[in-house]
Amino acid sequence: MNVTVRTFATLRDHLGGSERQFEIQRPQTAREIFFSLFSDRATAELFLPSTRFAVNCEYVPPETLVSDGDEIAFIPPVSGG
Repeated sequence: MNVTVRTFATLRDHLGGSERQFEIQRPQTAREIFFSLFSDRATAELFLPSTRFAVNCEYVPPETLVSDGDEIAFIPPVSGG
């Protein structure tokens, strides 16, 4: 299964890019994919409480299963104008 992961603002800066293609071997939740982006769980847990999850441009709970071809977005709080 192939999915596209998009990150924004502080997540994009921390993870070093705004878009990545992933191949996953089994069905996973958006939360599992979010945690797989980080080198350690503690850092992911710092971002988790303030991050919104979206699949195919729709906000979803972190427990949502993703499907082949889905686009997953992880959106932290943003500011600016």
